[in-house]
Amino acid sequence: MTWLTASAVVISLFTTAAFLGLLVWLSVDWFSPSMDTLLTLPQRLDQLLSAKPSDGLGFTGLAPAIFGTVLLVILMTLLLGPFAVAVAIYLSEYARRGWYTDVVRIAIQNLAGVPSIIYGVFGLGFFIYVIGASIDDLFFADD
Repeated sequence: MTWLTASAVVISLFTTAAFLGLLVWLSVDWFSPSMDTLLTLPQRLDQLLSAKPSDGLGFTGLAPAIFGTVLLVILMTLLLGPFAVAVAIYLSEYARRGWYTDVVRIAIQNLAGVPSIIYGVFGLGFFIYVIGASIDDLFFADD
């Protein structure tokens, strides 16, 4: 019975590796700036990762997005980490139980239990459809 489990694990690992390899190969082919140029695979990978941002709707590599994400995570960790620790210590040690602390604790539990993509989708919808629509009405009202 253990050979069946081991073979299933090995097959799933090889399938995953093949799928990821195919995904990388297709993404390199897809993000190539022009299909007429014949680039080798290392050249295409280098172009996919390190192409500089261009004006308009041109081709851009992944490096600026990865760098921006890493920089944002580092800055927010450095700036807001001590504040988050201070709030956690205050809530657990010093805050008296009341309606406000109950609301804050429920909000923290919801933030911990719901995936961040859900908050992102709802935030996008709120900013685009609610805030954006009111700004459009304010600046571009039909006269």
